[in-house]
Amino acid sequence: MGWAEIGDGCSLGPGVTICQDVVPFVKISANAWMAEMVRTEGKFLFGVLIAVLGALSGGCATPRADRPVEPCIGEAFCLRGLLDVFSLGLNELAERLRQEGFDANSMSGGSWRTLSRELQQSRLRGESRRPLVLIGHSYGADNAVRMARELGKWDIEVDFLVLLDATSPPTVPANVARCLHLYRPTVLGDLLPFAFAGNPVEPEEGNNRTEIINRIISESALGPGAARVDHFNIDASASVHDLVVDEVLQLYRARASERQELNARWKGSSNRASRSEE
Repeated sequence: MGWAEIGDGCSLGPGVTICQDVVPFVKISANAWMAEMVRTEGKFLFGVLIAVLGALSGGCATPRADRPVEPCIGEAFCLRGLLDVFSLGLNELAERLRQEGFDANSMSGGSWRTLSRELQQSRLRGESRRPLVLIGHSYGADNAVRMARELGKWDIEVDFLVLLDATSPPTVPANVARCLHLYRPTVLGDLLPFAFAGNPVEPEEGNNRTEIINRIISESALGPGAARVDHFNIDASASVHDLVVDEVLQLYRARASERQELNARWKGSSNRASRSEE
């Protein structure tokens, strides 16, 4: 004899019976137990999901409990190189920038078209976090230049373009205010500049606006230990990270000072206009 369903009667199986008036209680208890499981376990799993997503997502760093929440002071995108294998140090650089208050993300260099469209859409919605910084390594540096060119089609300015030993980048467009390229000259770069890193970047024809700094990797640029920095580890170099973070923060401070000066001038003009009307 097989097992009977509880709803069909009192018999649960051979030699096991249950009174009819107990069946509803069993059903109610089972439903209550399931509801409690969904309520408690669901909260736990939801909390775990939120924690995981928070750890994996970019954006501004979570502030410490002893300091107030502050808005992001700028936006930075770090584009990794070929197959996302050789540029994992950019993940650490993005984290450094988040700790300084930037909305910084490290991602595949191949996503530059999607990122460009997302930035264009955010600008249309009136969302803008300046300064805008693009950072790339190897082929990711090439794609950072391509992304800057794409943004230029929508009149979006790139405040700072940082290239770490770009491979064979396009010329730098005029919507880039400042470009810093750290590179190490190589024989292959001299022989095959269209395929290998080791060459300075150049502005596009007619671009007299962008400040371009081609800086050869050396002790004068990075300090002791620069001799050990090459194409395959420049993205993870602590000296390079220090240099880039310092340059980005200098840019932010300069932009903040300019905004304060413009606001002061505007307030002064408004006050003079008010007095003249009186």
